[in-house]
Amino acid sequence: ALREREEKYRSLVESTEDSIYLVDRNSTYLFMNEKHLLRLGLQPDELLGKTYGDFHSEDDAQAFSTIVEKVFQTGRPDQKEHRSLRDGGYFLRTLSPVKDPGGNTTSVTVVSKNITERVRSEKALRESEEKLARSKKMEAMGLMAGGIAHDLNNILSGIVSYPELLLMDLPEDSPLRKPIKTIQESGMRAADVVEDLLTIARGV
Repeated sequence: ALREREEKYRSLVESTEDSIYLVDRNSTYLFMNEKHLLRLGLQPDELLGKTYGDFHSEDDAQAFSTIVEKVFQTGRPDQKEHRSLRDGGYFLRTLSPVKDPGGNTTSVTVVSKNITERVRSEKALRESEEKLARSKKMEAMGLMAGGIAHDLNNILSGIVSYPELLLMDLPEDSPLRKPIKTIQESGMRAADVVEDLLTIARGV
Protein backbone atom coordinates (compact mmCIF):
# COMPACT_ATOMS: atom_id res chain seq x y z
CA ALA A 1 0.00 0.00 0.00
CA LEU A 2 2.89 2.31 0.83
CA ARG A 3 4.55 1.58 -2.52
CA GLU A 4 1.29 2.19 -4.35
CA ARG A 5 0.82 5.48 -2.56
CA GLU A 6 4.39 6.56 -3.36
CA GLU A 7 3.92 5.61 -7.02
CA LYS A 8 0.71 7.63 -7.13
CA TYR A 9 2.43 10.72 -5.73
CA ARG A 10 5.44 10.24 -8.02
CA SER A 11 3.14 9.91 -11.03
CA LEU A 12 1.39 13.12 -10.02
CA VAL A 13 4.69 14.99 -9.58
CA GLU A 14 6.14 13.75 -12.87
CA SER A 15 3.04 14.33 -14.99
CA THR A 16 2.81 18.07 -14.27
CA GLU A 17 4.33 20.71 -16.55
CA ASP A 18 5.58 22.59 -13.47
CA SER A 19 9.05 22.25 -11.99
CA ILE A 20 8.83 20.65 -8.55
CA TYR A 21 11.77 20.30 -6.19
CA LEU A 22 12.54 19.82 -2.51
CA VAL A 23 15.28 21.71 -0.65
CA ASP A 24 16.63 21.80 2.89
CA ARG A 25 17.38 24.91 4.94
CA ASN A 26 20.68 25.39 3.10
CA SER A 27 18.92 25.31 -0.31
CA THR A 28 20.45 21.91 -1.06
CA TYR A 29 18.34 19.88 -3.48
CA LEU A 30 16.79 16.77 -1.92
CA PHE A 31 14.58 15.90 -4.87
CA MET A 32 13.44 17.31 -8.20
CA ASN A 33 11.05 16.06 -10.85
CA GLU A 34 12.03 15.31 -14.46
CA LYS A 35 10.80 18.72 -15.63
CA HIS A 36 13.28 20.51 -13.37
CA LEU A 37 16.08 18.06 -14.09
CA LEU A 38 15.70 18.91 -17.78
CA ARG A 39 15.79 22.65 -17.04
CA LEU A 40 19.06 22.27 -15.15
CA GLY A 41 20.49 19.67 -17.53
CA LEU A 42 20.97 17.09 -14.77
CA GLN A 43 20.65 13.34 -14.47
CA PRO A 44 19.00 12.03 -11.27
CA ASP A 45 22.32 10.60 -10.01
CA GLU A 46 23.97 14.03 -10.40
CA LEU A 47 21.58 15.69 -7.95
CA LEU A 48 23.27 14.65 -4.69
CA GLY A 49 24.85 17.57 -2.84
CA LYS A 50 23.88 20.19 -5.44
CA THR A 51 22.48 23.47 -4.18
CA TYR A 52 20.32 26.15 -5.77
CA GLY A 53 23.39 28.39 -5.92
CA ASP A 54 25.22 25.87 -8.12
CA PHE A 55 22.89 26.71 -11.03
CA HIS A 56 21.92 30.33 -10.42
CA SER A 57 23.56 33.71 -9.95
CA GLU A 58 24.72 34.88 -6.54
CA ASP A 59 21.93 37.47 -6.25
CA ASP A 60 19.31 34.94 -7.35
CA ALA A 61 20.61 32.35 -4.88
CA GLN A 62 20.58 34.89 -2.05
CA ALA A 63 16.98 35.90 -2.80
CA PHE A 64 15.93 32.23 -2.92
CA SER A 65 17.69 31.44 0.38
CA THR A 66 15.89 34.37 2.03
CA ILE A 67 12.47 33.01 1.02
CA VAL A 68 13.41 29.47 2.11
CA GLU A 69 14.52 30.77 5.49
CA LYS A 70 11.27 32.72 5.84
CA VAL A 71 9.23 29.55 5.22
CA PHE A 72 11.32 27.68 7.81
CA GLN A 73 10.80 30.43 10.38
CA THR A 74 7.08 31.02 9.83
CA GLY A 75 6.05 27.49 8.90
CA ARG A 76 3.74 29.00 6.27
CA PRO A 77 3.78 28.91 2.45
CA ASP A 78 5.12 31.85 0.46
CA GLN A 79 4.63 32.78 -3.18
CA LYS A 80 6.72 35.02 -5.42
CA GLU A 81 7.05 35.84 -9.10
CA HIS A 82 10.58 35.26 -10.31
CA ARG A 83 12.51 35.99 -13.48
CA SER A 84 15.16 33.42 -14.25
CA LEU A 85 18.51 34.85 -15.31
CA ARG A 86 19.32 31.47 -16.88
CA ASP A 87 16.84 31.75 -19.75
CA GLY A 88 14.94 35.00 -19.15
CA GLY A 89 11.71 33.13 -18.38
CA TYR A 90 9.16 34.19 -15.77
CA PHE A 91 7.99 31.81 -13.06
CA LEU A 92 5.50 31.84 -10.21
CA ARG A 93 7.13 29.96 -7.35
CA THR A 94 5.15 28.57 -4.41
CA LEU A 95 7.25 27.43 -1.45
CA SER A 96 5.50 25.19 1.09
CA PRO A 97 6.87 23.77 4.36
CA VAL A 98 7.23 20.01 4.85
CA LYS A 99 6.74 19.21 8.54
CA ASP A 100 7.53 16.26 10.77
CA PRO A 101 4.95 14.76 13.17
CA GLY A 102 6.01 17.31 15.78
CA GLY A 103 5.11 20.22 13.49
CA ASN A 104 8.70 21.25 12.78
CA THR A 105 9.63 22.26 9.24
CA THR A 106 12.20 19.82 7.87
CA SER A 107 12.32 20.90 4.22
CA VAL A 108 10.58 23.10 1.67
CA THR A 109 8.73 22.01 -1.47
CA VAL A 110 8.95 24.42 -4.40
CA VAL A 111 6.44 24.38 -7.25
CA SER A 112 7.66 26.63 -10.07
CA LYS A 113 5.07 27.44 -12.74
CA ASN A 114 6.19 28.92 -16.04
CA ILE A 115 4.21 32.15 -16.61
CA THR A 116 6.42 33.58 -19.35
CA GLU A 117 3.66 33.73 -21.97
CA ARG A 118 1.24 35.37 -19.54
CA VAL A 119 3.78 38.02 -18.52
CA ARG A 120 4.69 38.76 -22.15
CA SER A 121 1.01 38.97 -23.13
CA GLU A 122 0.36 41.41 -20.27
CA LYS A 123 3.38 43.48 -21.33
CA ALA A 124 2.18 43.55 -24.96
CA LEU A 125 -1.29 44.59 -23.78
CA ARG A 126 0.15 47.44 -21.68
CA GLU A 127 2.24 48.64 -24.62
CA SER A 128 -0.81 48.49 -26.87
CA GLU A 129 -2.87 50.49 -24.35
CA GLU A 130 -0.09 53.08 -24.02
CA LYS A 131 0.14 53.36 -27.82
CA LEU A 132 -3.64 53.83 -28.04
CA ALA A 133 -3.52 56.51 -25.32
CA ARG A 134 -0.76 58.35 -27.21
CA SER A 135 -2.78 58.09 -30.41
CA LYS A 136 -5.87 59.54 -28.72
CA LYS A 137 -3.77 62.32 -27.23
CA MET A 138 -2.38 63.20 -30.67
CA GLU A 139 -5.89 63.08 -32.13
CA ALA A 140 -7.10 65.49 -29.43
CA MET A 141 -4.16 67.80 -30.12
CA GLY A 142 -4.96 67.67 -33.83
CA LEU A 143 -8.59 68.61 -33.21
CA MET A 144 -7.50 71.47 -30.96
CA ALA A 145 -4.96 72.67 -33.53
CA GLY A 146 -7.62 72.55 -36.24
CA GLY A 147 -10.04 74.60 -34.14
CA ILE A 148 -7.39 77.20 -33.34
CA ALA A 149 -6.31 77.37 -36.98
CA HIS A 150 -9.84 78.06 -38.22
CA ASP A 151 -10.38 80.76 -35.60
CA LEU A 152 -7.07 82.42 -36.50
CA ASN A 153 -7.90 82.26 -40.19
CA ASN A 154 -11.06 84.27 -39.54
CA ILE A 155 -9.05 86.87 -37.62
CA LEU A 156 -6.24 87.00 -40.20
CA SER A 157 -8.51 87.39 -43.20
CA GLY A 158 -9.00 91.08 -42.39
CA ILE A 159 -5.32 91.65 -41.60
CA VAL A 160 -4.24 90.12 -44.92
CA SER A 161 -6.96 91.50 -47.23
CA TYR A 162 -7.57 95.05 -46.02
CA PRO A 163 -3.95 96.26 -46.47
CA GLU A 164 -4.25 95.29 -50.16
CA LEU A 165 -7.31 97.52 -50.52
CA LEU A 166 -5.59 100.38 -48.68
CA LEU A 167 -2.49 100.13 -50.89
CA MET A 168 -4.66 100.41 -54.01
CA ASP A 169 -5.94 103.83 -52.84
CA LEU A 170 -2.64 105.21 -51.58
CA PRO A 171 -0.28 107.15 -53.85
CA GLU A 172 3.09 105.59 -54.55
CA ASP A 173 4.94 108.19 -52.48
CA SER A 174 2.71 107.86 -49.41
CA PRO A 175 4.68 107.27 -46.15
CA LEU A 176 1.91 104.87 -45.09
CA ARG A 177 2.66 102.34 -47.81
CA LYS A 178 5.68 100.81 -46.02
CA PRO A 179 4.00 100.18 -42.62
CA ILE A 180 0.85 98.86 -44.37
CA LYS A 181 2.98 96.47 -46.42
CA THR A 182 4.69 95.35 -43.21
CA ILE A 183 1.27 94.62 -41.69
CA GLN A 184 0.29 92.66 -44.81
CA GLU A 185 3.54 90.61 -44.80
CA SER A 186 3.19 89.85 -41.08
CA GLY A 187 -0.37 88.69 -41.66
CA MET A 188 0.79 86.40 -44.48
CA ARG A 189 3.53 84.91 -42.27
CA ALA A 190 0.92 84.33 -39.59
CA ALA A 191 -1.24 82.62 -42.22
CA ASP A 192 1.69 80.27 -42.96
CA VAL A 193 1.83 79.34 -39.27
CA VAL A 194 -1.90 78.65 -39.36
CA GLU A 195 -1.33 76.39 -42.36
CA ASP A 196 1.23 74.46 -40.31
CA LEU A 197 -1.38 74.01 -37.59
CA LEU A 198 -3.83 72.70 -40.15
CA THR A 199 -1.17 70.25 -41.36
CA ILE A 200 -0.85 68.91 -37.79
CA ALA A 201 -4.62 68.75 -37.51
CA ARG A 202 -4.73 66.59 -40.64
CA GLY A 203 -2.33 64.16 -38.97
CA VAL A 204 0.62 64.68 -41.29
